[in-house]
Amino acid sequence: DSMNALVLDLDYPALRKNKNIDAFLNRYEKAMVKMRDLQLKLEDFDRVKMIGRGAYGEVQLVRHKASQKVYAMKQLSKFEMLKRSDSAFFWEERDIMAFSNSPWVVQLCCAFQDDRHLYMVMEYMPGGDLVTLTMNYDMPEKWARFYTAEVVLALDAIHSMGFIHRDTGMVHCDTAVGTPDYIAPEVLKSQGGDGYYGRECDWWSVGVFIFEMLVGDTPFYAESLVGTYGKIMDHKNNLHFPDDVQMEVRLGRNGVEEIKRHPFFTNDQWTFDTIRETVAPVVPELSSDIDTSNFEEIEDEKGDVETFPTPRAFVGNQLPFVGFTYFKDDQLMSGVNKVISVKESEDCLDRCEEKQDSIKGEMSSRQRVESSLRQLERERALLQYQSAENLRKVELEADRKRSLENDLNSLRDQLEELKRRNQTSQMSNEKNIHLQRQLDEATAVLAEEQEAAGRLRRSQVEAQKHSQALELSLRELEKSNQEIDLTFKLKSLQQSFDIEEAEHKATKTRLADKNQIYKSIEEAKSEALKGMERTLQEERSSKLQLESRLLHLEKEHSMLDCEEPEPGHGAGGAEAQAEPE
Repeated sequence: DSMNALVLDLDYPALRKNKNIDAFLNRYEKAMVKMRDLQLKLEDFDRVKMIGRGAYGEVQLVRHKASQKVYAMKQLSKFEMLKRSDSAFFWEERDIMAFSNSPWVVQLCCAFQDDRHLYMVMEYMPGGDLVTLTMNYDMPEKWARFYTAEVVLALDAIHSMGFIHRDTGMVHCDTAVGTPDYIAPEVLKSQGGDGYYGRECDWWSVGVFIFEMLVGDTPFYAESLVGTYGKIMDHKNNLHFPDDVQMEVRLGRNGVEEIKRHPFFTNDQWTFDTIRETVAPVVPELSSDIDTSNFEEIEDEKGDVETFPTPRAFVGNQLPFVGFTYFKDDQLMSGVNKVISVKESEDCLDRCEEKQDSIKGEMSSRQRVESSLRQLERERALLQYQSAENLRKVELEADRKRSLENDLNSLRDQLEELKRRNQTSQMSNEKNIHLQRQLDEATAVLAEEQEAAGRLRRSQVEAQKHSQALELSLRELEKSNQEIDLTFKLKSLQQSFDIEEAEHKATKTRLADKNQIYKSIEEAKSEALKGMERTLQEERSSKLQLESRLLHLEKEHSMLDCEEPEPGHGAGGAEAQAEPE
């Protein structure tokens, strides 16, 4: 891993300009290419289907070409690992799966890498996850008790290795230190640099996990991440927990035995010691070794994958992953080794013995050759030293000669410069006189232009004043025109009212209604007169409203003329006409 990382980090055009780096790559680059071909790589697996995707990569169901075994392969982006190094715990994940002997922890078969990704080949668990289980079934309490007990045992196995999970839940997502709904309050406090937390934060997440299985939703769900965090920090008011919710006295503070002794786990079907032999509430039915019916369908994303930019200097992007490669003893190739027969093993042993004898003879001759080579190397080193010393003396003489030649050339350049200055001084005097004459002419032209600009500005100001006066007179003419139109309309309206009043003055109720109508018209007239003081657009709008109102009144008057009641029913008719008004 070390040599491979170094070769990958140095193999850029900008870095190869350094002769030491280029010499190093020329010496080891081909050897590392051959080494990568011999190592386990992505091409050794056939991809079956994607079964999971997270913030940093994805999980594929794969089949090993040589052994035909099925595995789950987790692929992580190296760029994302370094970009989110404060929350990407790929080393811890690898170490837990590689070195844990617990049956509750998925075993890591091997781990390898290329220039862009990390790969972890794990046991394939075809039963799916709890998210799919809760989607397909209503979770009764005895099921929740069973699955929670298994989670408790798995967390205890991780704790025994010195790790804290911090993300115990049904799903994982791309948050800093865990899925938001499952984070303990002390973990949130520690993100700002204040506070601390220990293993008890995982037991908090187990409590949220139980709540979600039994209720169907997490206890601190909110529409936003900030809202979720706020509910967690204010959990006393949100869930009304008892007084013993403090981290110092919370259940699990003194170890996993407190959890196991809780009455919730009391039942007559299993204990924590026998749960491994107990049949699970749901046993998945599989049609083949690559059955993925218990996983959600996930579409492949074919977007551009963000990767390391081409560096201009050495940055060491591959160095954080040195030592990640892992291979469990003969687990991946156990199926292949069974194919080798006993006869082939014996033949191989005979060939090995023959090769061992030939190697011994070659080693003795090689030692003799190496001793003579060492003598030649010493002589070559002495000659190289003498040659280098002579070369150094020659270079010193050459440097001294170059220095004298440079001094001579410098003196010649100074002499030529003095000659040029004498010649250009005469030319510059004539040029200055010519430029001064041009400057005087330009100054005169500028003065004339400034006077013309002043005259134009004055004429522009006068034109603006004249335009404003014309606009003012235009507004006055429009205003007088409005007044004339309104006066004509008012006279017509007055005549209409006089006619109506003469025809219906016998009826007092109708006369009162007409007076009320007249008052409303007077109010409309007053509003129209006030509207004349507003902008031209508002006056036009008021005019249109008044014309519409007058038209409506004329229609009513005409209807009143047509529907004039008999003398005996005058009052009732007036009331009937007043109601629509």
